[in-house]
Amino acid sequence: MDKVDILCNKDEAVLRDFSRCCIGKLNGHVSFKLIRTPIHHFMDDNVLKEIRKDRIIIEYAASAFDVGQDVSAVDLDALFGKTKEVDKEFIDKISLLPLSLDVHYKEIKAIRKKRMAVMVQAVYDLLDHWCDQETFRAVVRKTYTKERFREMVLSILHHYNLETETLGSCIKVPPPIAGAMDIFTKKLFPIMEETAHEIVLKEADRVFGGAGKSCRDRT
Repeated sequence: MDKVDILCNKDEAVLRDFSRCCIGKLNGHVSFKLIRTPIHHFMDDNVLKEIRKDRIIIEYAASAFDVGQDVSAVDLDALFGKTKEVDKEFIDKISLLPLSLDVHYKEIKAIRKKRMAVMVQAVYDLLDHWCDQETFRAVVRKTYTKERFREMVLSILHHYNLETETLGSCIKVPPPIAGAMDIFTKKLFPIMEETAHEIVLKEADRVFGGAGKSCRDRT
């Protein structure tokens, strides 16, 4: 397995774990029973969308690194355009549910570009320190301190949460369940932020050592 595949697989594992923990917490809210099915579809499709976009970002950054392009010269606007193609498929899927989604790209673009910038820098950092046959854990420990690694992963998840919050506010549903959806959009961001901190602690402990608990252990 090459380095890019390893980075993409690690990213996917973290995002799937993160989404699974968020859904578990959302299931505990009685007010969400009426909209549980569309919420699950939204969260599942949203994380799959993010996994696909992250692969685009990681592959784009790795290609730029391989040709010697300076990290500051990576075209985030062009990269943003590529990720919008994945968004369209997500919006088409959402339209099949009892809800609609009108994406406000003016609000999303700055958030996504900040997240992409952090990811691109991380890809450059890791590839710059990554010797052949070296494990992901070894190169992370060589590249970052535990605190810096936590800050980097938390920034990536935080901007994912901000974008998801913005998407949530764009969801429109029929009147009978509009009240429950409004509660959902207000609860979603705090739950995702709390879960992000838990996931980051667990991942840092996994790489650097420690006694971190899973998000399920903390609830």
